[in-house]
Amino acid sequence: MQIPTQRDQDENISEALSYDLAYDVVPDSARRSPFSMGLLWLATQTTFSSMFVGFAVQQAGQSLADMFWGCGIGVICLCAYEFLAGYLGAVTGQMQPFLTRAVFGKAGSIIVSIFLIIMGSGWYSFQSLYTGQMLQGLFPHVAVSITVIAVFFALIMATNNIIGFKGIGNFGRFAAPFIFFVAVYALWQTFSSTPSAVLWGTPKIHNTTTIIATASLIVGTGVYGAEPDIWRFSRRSFKAVALPMGLANTLGLFLFPAAGWVMALTSQGANPAQQSMVIVHYLFGSVPIAAGLILLSQFALNDVNMYEATNAMTNIFNMKRYYSIAILLTGCCLLTSWMATATSQTVFFIIAGISATTVPTATTLLIVDVLLLPKLFGIKRDLSSVVQWRDMKSTNWLGITAMLVGVIVAIVLSIPGNVIPNVGLSIGIAPVEGWLAATVLYLAMIAVVRRKSDLRWTIGLAMEAAE
Repeated sequence: MQIPTQRDQDENISEALSYDLAYDVVPDSARRSPFSMGLLWLATQTTFSSMFVGFAVQQAGQSLADMFWGCGIGVICLCAYEFLAGYLGAVTGQMQPFLTRAVFGKAGSIIVSIFLIIMGSGWYSFQSLYTGQMLQGLFPHVAVSITVIAVFFALIMATNNIIGFKGIGNFGRFAAPFIFFVAVYALWQTFSSTPSAVLWGTPKIHNTTTIIATASLIVGTGVYGAEPDIWRFSRRSFKAVALPMGLANTLGLFLFPAAGWVMALTSQGANPAQQSMVIVHYLFGSVPIAAGLILLSQFALNDVNMYEATNAMTNIFNMKRYYSIAILLTGCCLLTSWMATATSQTVFFIIAGISATTVPTATTLLIVDVLLLPKLFGIKRDLSSVVQWRDMKSTNWLGITAMLVGVIVAIVLSIPGNVIPNVGLSIGIAPVEGWLAATVLYLAMIAVVRRKSDLRWTIGLAMEAAE
C-alpha cells in the first residue's frame, strides 16, 4: 500500500483520511501537527447542531446563566474523556474498530462495531433530516414533502464519501470562519442591544429543563466515541491532543450554544426551520448565503458520520468501501424517513443519548485496558500491528461484560426519552455515570479474578506472550 508523503505542517487531516490507512498503524510520516488536528476537531464541534442545543434549551425556558453552567459541566466531562480517547488513538495509531479486536476479541469487536454503525447511521440520518428542515425554513414556498427532501439529502450526502470529497478539510479552511462570524456577530449584536435584565433574567417561558439535562445534551452532542479513529493521525503526545481538542471543545460547546440561545430570543419556535430563519437575520438577510453555508457545514459533518459507520462495516464484513456505503445508505434513507415523522427535538435528544451511551463506554474501556492496565497489573497488549480477524482466538469476557453493564447503567439513569423512549430515571449525567460504572466494574473484576485464575486468559491475552 502506498503511504502518503509528508505534507506541509498546516495541511488539514482530511488529506490523510482520504488515504484511509485502515489496515496499518499510522506511520510518523503521515502524522499531522496539532494545528491541523485542532482545525479538524474545531470543524466537528462548531456546527449548527451545537447552536441547536442553545436554541432548544432557551425555548424550553432555561436561563442563559443556567445554560452556561450546563455547558461548563458538560465540557469538563467531555474533555476528561476525549483527551484520553484522542491520546489512545495517537499512541496506538490504529483505527478504532480494529483496535477493539486486540482488546475485546472477535465477539466484543462485533458488538462495538454494531454500536458504531448505529451511532454513525443515526447521526447521518438526523443531519440529513436537519438539513432538509433548515432549508425548508429558508424556502417555505417550495411544495415538497420534508420526507422527500430529507431522503434526497441522505442520498447526495453519501456521494461525498464515495467520491472522496474532502469535506472536513474544505470546511475547516473555508466555511468555519463564516460559521464563526454568524455566532460571534449574533452574540455581539444581541449583547449590545438587549437589556441585561432580559439576557440574564428568568425567561418568561416555563422552564422544562435542568442544568444537568443541558450538560448531558452537551456531552451527547460533542462526543463521537470514535475519537481514536480521527486522532490516530495525531503526533504521539498528550499535549498535541489535549491542547487543540480542549480549545475546539471550549469554543464549539460554549460559544455556539450561547449563540443559539440568543438567536432563540427572536424565534417563534424551537424547530430547525425557525432556527434557519434566525440565521438569515444574522447574515444580513441573505437567504442564498445562509443556504450555502448550511449545506457546506452539513455535508462536511456527515462525512465524519459516514466515515465512522463505514469503518465499522469494514471491520465486520471486510467488504469494499462502496458496498458498505450502499448498504448503510439504504438503512439511512429508511431511518431518515421515520425521523421525518417525529419531533425534531425528540429525535435530537435520542440520537445524542445513544451517541453518549454506547460507543464511548467501549472507548472508555479501551483507554483503561491500553493505558491503565499496564501500570496497575503490568500487562501490556501487543499493538504494534493490526490484529487479523483469523488470528483472534481469545475473548475478553470481562471487558465485554463491563461494557454492556455500563451501557445499561447509562440507559437506566438517563433522562426519560433519551436512548430508549420513556425509559430512564433522570439521575445525574447518565452517560458519564455509565462510563464510570464500566471502568469500576472492569477493574474490580480483574482484581478479583487475578487472585483465582490466570488473569491473562480472562482478559483475552491467552494466545500472546508476556512482555
